[in-house]
Amino acid sequence: TGTSAWSNWKKVTPIATPVLNSAKYTDGGVNLFFTAPAMATGTTIRYFRYQLSFDGGLTMNYDSYSQDVDSPFVAGGCQVGQACTYRIAAVVDAGVTAWSNWKTATL
Repeated sequence: TGTSAWSNWKKVTPIATPVLNSAKYTDGGVNLFFTAPAMATGTTIRYFRYQLSFDGGLTMNYDSYSQDVDSPFVAGGCQVGQACTYRIAAVVDAGVTAWSNWKTATL
């Protein structure tokens, strides 16, 4: 009765970052059009977090989430005519991806 030798180390590849393609004003908020990262077998995106900035991404003013995992989803916190910049991150059971690029809402 003893302990066997340890296995070899295996590196886990991190989940890619989503790409925020555009942000467009719509009724009820801003449509965020994105490309979701590819997921490994057995990994599912549960929801997306989003952050809103009123100064082009220098300061984060609003942090929320959308349970809609399809592009686009509607993000809140912005009024038409207000300068609003968004970024997103995908949430999976094991954690959260890195934040995407920032995109400023347009008409």
